[in-house]
Amino acid sequence: VFTEAVWKDPNGQRVRCAKIHEIESDFLDRARARGVPAVLLAPYGTGKTEGGLAYCLRLLSEQPSMRLGIVCDKDEHGIDRAQVLLRYVEGDEDYRRLFPEIEVDHGQRGRRTLYKFRLKQTKGKDAAVEASGIFASGTGSRKDVFFFDDVVTKQNAINEPADAVLPYSART
Repeated sequence: VFTEAVWKDPNGQRVRCAKIHEIESDFLDRARARGVPAVLLAPYGTGKTEGGLAYCLRLLSEQPSMRLGIVCDKDEHGIDRAQVLLRYVEGDEDYRRLFPEIEVDHGQRGRRTLYKFRLKQTKGKDAAVEASGIFASGTGSRKDVFFFDDVVTKQNAINEPADAVLPYSART
């Protein structure tokens, strides 16, 4: 319901959710309600990025104090995803009509950069949304939800040793 009311395709037309996106969203909601980490794996071309971003926007709308981390294969791709969310919060007419109380913090603590932004409702000193590449040194730990999107590409699979991205406990 949220996605169809707010999310748009690149031409600015509202998106109708496919059944797979409804199932994914329901699965994530049930996992979150139980406090269980969840991972979605779906075939190429099924709209995981768009669906995931719409889900993240919905979470921020329901819990504006949430801290969301976006991790991609490269910083630039994480920045692209953070900027999509920022555009909705700041300027999408449908979003603004449904969630007028959610505002970007432009004050001193809300200094916005390409890779992060705060909402007025964000907890403490953290950004509401912060994005990075998988090999960045500062993905942070004070996040309520992480959205990992396309973190492994052919290029970084070839160039980076596999154990560089695994936590120590997974290697032993």
